[in-house]
Amino acid sequence: MFVLLALAPGCSRDPERAAKQFVANGDRYATAGRLKDAAIEYRNAIKQTPGAVELHAKLADVSARTSDVQTVVRELLQIAELAPTDPAAQVQAGSVYLLAGRFADARDRAEAALRVKGDDAPAHLLLGQALAGLHDAERSEASLREAARLAPDAVEPRVALASHEWTAGRASSAEAELRHALQADATHPIANRAMALLYTVTGRAARAEPHWKAVAASPSGDPFALADYYLSQRRFAEAESELRTRAATSSLRDAAHARLAAALYARGEKRQARDELATLLAHDPASVPVLLLKARLDVADGNPDEALASIAAARVVNPSAAGAAFLEGQVHALSGNTPKAIEAFEQAAAINPSSAAPMIAIATMRLQAGERAKALESAERARKAQPDALDARSVLVRALVANDLLDRALDEATASAVEWPRSAAMQAQLGHVRAAKGDAAAARQAFDAALALDPASTEALGALALLDLQDHRPRDAQARVDARLHGNPDSMPLLLLSARTAIGAGASAKAEATLRHAIEMDPTNMQAFELLGQMYIREGRLDAAREQFETLARRDPRSVGPPTMIAMLLEAQQRRADAVRAYEAVLAVHPAAGVAANNLAWLYAEDDRLDEALQLALVARQELGRAPNARDTLGWIYVRKKQPLDAIPLFVQCTEAQPDNPTYAYHLAVAYNDAGYTAKAREVLAAALAAPRPFAARDRAVQLMERIDAEPKAARR
Repeated sequence: MFVLLALAPGCSRDPERAAKQFVANGDRYATAGRLKDAAIEYRNAIKQTPGAVELHAKLADVSARTSDVQTVVRELLQIAELAPTDPAAQVQAGSVYLLAGRFADARDRAEAALRVKGDDAPAHLLLGQALAGLHDAERSEASLREAARLAPDAVEPRVALASHEWTAGRASSAEAELRHALQADATHPIANRAMALLYTVTGRAARAEPHWKAVAASPSGDPFALADYYLSQRRFAEAESELRTRAATSSLRDAAHARLAAALYARGEKRQARDELATLLAHDPASVPVLLLKARLDVADGNPDEALASIAAARVVNPSAAGAAFLEGQVHALSGNTPKAIEAFEQAAAINPSSAAPMIAIATMRLQAGERAKALESAERARKAQPDALDARSVLVRALVANDLLDRALDEATASAVEWPRSAAMQAQLGHVRAAKGDAAAARQAFDAALALDPASTEALGALALLDLQDHRPRDAQARVDARLHGNPDSMPLLLLSARTAIGAGASAKAEATLRHAIEMDPTNMQAFELLGQMYIREGRLDAAREQFETLARRDPRSVGPPTMIAMLLEAQQRRADAVRAYEAVLAVHPAAGVAANNLAWLYAEDDRLDEALQLALVARQELGRAPNARDTLGWIYVRKKQPLDAIPLFVQCTEAQPDNPTYAYHLAVAYNDAGYTAKAREVLAAALAAPRPFAARDRAVQLMERIDAEPKAARR
């Protein structure tokens, strides 16, 4: 609500008279709904009497009604300058700064308002929010509580206090504040959204439903909030029903059908999803959101060229669409075209310089490629774009560690852990940096803090177990992991961690039993098979292990795990023909056995049975999902079939999943080289050869490097 001040007398009567005429015209246009014409008239009036607060307020009002955000912001700030003794004007300007992340400016405006009116509740609220952004938790809480005291029935202070309590780790207090807010206004969309989110993150998603209904029903809420909730809970039928109801409203029709297409796709009804998209594009071929949704589905279906075509169409319609440029970068990255990906991400950053996401993506790609200095440069830009973005700070710490700048990495990680005290990820990252610095005791403190925040964090648990092993305390390491596994005995990540810990502790029998249980639970889990096979090879127990698995296979002829393990053991014993027959026997009974299909595909490829290998590799990729092994096998078959461009995106995904695996990096280098990208091949190959981890193809990698180096540099691309 703007405070309207009388127009100050001008230097002459002509400007006043002209301004009054412009205002009269503007008011008439505004009443008739001609808001843009009204804005022109108000601007003309401001030129005559620029110090008139009322005119700036009128221009801000009509600009808000036409979604001219830039003008609204400018006018609100101007009003605050013209009316320094108006608390409401100062609070409005401070709110603009708050939204822009300029917390110090927001604080200054709040304090200016409070100097005029010390008991102004909105000013105390603004001050509390600004101080929270400045990480001054104590003063922030005091200001928020004062706002709540001054306006006991206002919703906003209670919601802000709930946020503060949640950040401080006091979930029950946060819930109490939100209940207080909802008692004041049960339909308030912000309070309902906050309560729904709190229920969801505390494992009570079912109780969130009525609150999402309130958000969806509120005129100032989100009409799709309930549908999105149903989708998050995989309640697809209810989501579809809700979206079709929303689609009956003409203003929501296209957005509802777009969400419906995404819902149908998630449910596996791809043809129906495509039909929805086709209908939308027939109605509006230039709809940027629909074009980008189509591009995302094309990527999911493995059609990057079609995705890029849709993105290109979207960018023609709206060249300033940062989301389109960013998505283009993601598609190029998945396709292994790093230069194009970086170019698109740079364009996204230029369009929206306040977003850290493009630079985070570039920094991550450069870290994976071993370009440490360039990665750090991109990470610095990400932090500059969004200093308070957790992901930006995280990638900066990773880049600093990669560049062996451990002192600065420790400073950044420590500051981030202080600023995000409720982030288990930041505490875990601090632990890793401290461990890299050789401070095991401090590392333990950070990992303990991460586990306290997120008891399900296998990253922190595994790091603590590793520290126990390094301290020659194998029993403590196993006990630590077993305690967690006891509460969740069928958790695959915990089973694998338990097995690794047992192997590190020299407890082979326990590791074997754990891995057998994991394979019994999930016969498609490649990691479990690999760990067990490596253990047998390392201990020289291949014959005895094979006999045990043969006994298990005889007991249950329809099982998948034991006969697959038998084939893997035969392969490890160099009994290749027997291994092929064993894999073929598994697949004769279980055609969709992913591990057997993957391993047999590799063996067939080595025998130049490439078409058969390809069919099996496609089965393996379908069954094993995002397992790097399956993508690596399929990619290598494409290389053997002289289709390196099909192989590159698969190897890129492998190196992203396991950046320290030199075999995947070597395979990617071969594909780049075969495709003619020798400069890129050399770059990736250098990273593979620099890795301390041994790999079977090292000699071939060295030979490839020698061949590339023998070429003139000018000929590389």
